[in-house]
Amino acid sequence: MPPATSSFQHTLRDLTETAVLGRQLGRIARKGDIILLHGDLGAGKT
Repeated sequence: MPPATSSFQHTLRDLTETAVLGRQLGRIARKGDIILLHGDLGAGKT
């Protein structure tokens, strides 16, 4: 059976939204999860 997958796209408007998303991902991410962040250089992906 293939692993379960899900995806979503969300545009973050500012640093606060980026921090909130980071905390949410930190709570739900599990060992083996792959999270891809896409954006221009300097967009705040780190």
